[in-house]
Amino acid sequence: MEYGYGMPKINHRLEGVHAFYVAHILHRNLPQEILQAEGDSIAMYKRRVNQWLMQIGPEAAEVMTQSPYS
Repeated sequence: MEYGYGMPKINHRLEGVHAFYVAHILHRNLPQEILQAEGDSIAMYKRRVNQWLMQIGPEAAEVMTQSPYS
């Protein structure tokens, strides 16, 4: 429908998203072997998460954090 004025479109990108939201989305998508290793030391857990993020690459990580509404 056209009302004679432009309707704003929601811009939901990684730069405009709260860090806790991004952390929640990434944690929700972690592989099962990393989730099961949460009892390890913090350093080991961080290393595994960092290795996984490097393995999937920045494009896949960005796709994971994109809004389903965009």
